[in-house]
Parts: sequence; C-alpha cells; structure tokens
Amino acid sequence: MTTESHTLTQQRLKDLLTMDEEGFLVWTKPRQGLKVGKRCGTISNGRRRICVARRFYREADLISLYLNGTLPNKQIEPRKKRCLYSNSTTGYRGVTIVRSGRHGVPYVAQSRKKYICCCKTAEEASERFLQYEAFVAREEASI
Repeated sequence: MTTESHTLTQQRLKDLLTMDEEGFLVWTKPRQGLKVGKRCGTISNGRRRICVARRFYREADLISLYLNGTLPNKQIEPRKKRCLYSNSTTGYRGVTIVRSGRHGVPYVAQSRKKYICCCKTAEEASERFLQYEAFVAREEASI
C-alpha cells in the first residue's frame, strides 16, 4: 500500500524531528499534546514506536532514515481504521464513557481532560474520533 504520496522522506522527517545530543529523536515543531524538544514516540512491546503522518515506525528505522536517507523495508503496519478493542470499556479506540453515561472522545488541553464530543452511542463517538484523527493528520502534514 506504499505509494509515492505515502513515502516518508529524509527531508520531511528532518522538518518534523531532530536528533538531540544523546542520539534520541525529538520534536522540532509542536504537535497535539507534545512539546518541542520532547522525545518522540511511545514504548510498545519493549520497542519505541513513533507516529509520523498517521503511520507508526520503529525508532531505529527513523534514525536510519534521518542519518542515511534510507528506510528499512520492515515497517509496522498502519493502524486499522476501525476495530474493537478488548481492553477498552467501550470496545472502540479513543472512546470512553463519560459520567453522564454518554460516550466521549477525550483529549488533554492545558493539563485538563476535555472532550471533543459526547455522543449517545460508542459507534458515533468512534466515527468522531476517526474524523478528529484525520484532522490532526492534515494539520501535521501542513506543518
């Protein structure tokens, strides 16, 4: 599914990230909930993964692209658009149950938990979450 428009380039990566003195990748531009200079990614199964342009990459692979201009063929598959999560109370990624019993899509702003929306059904909230995720990706692409 890799096409020319989905290919991450060294220049695009260097626009978004830089390498600090310890050799870690850090953000150079602010993103949703992340500060400039903060180490990129999250740890999953003992490895750090970094989301760039709605795709997850291993930190080591992005370091290779950053330094050498080549991305190894091994990539983590992009997240599925919609799937049920067994470890979620609602069964949908990004959806929680609000005190009122409705389904909300939370985010953090100014160190406080807020909601993008509160919906009657988890399915509707999941759709809103996917719309919000697409919006964030478009904003990230325009940086």
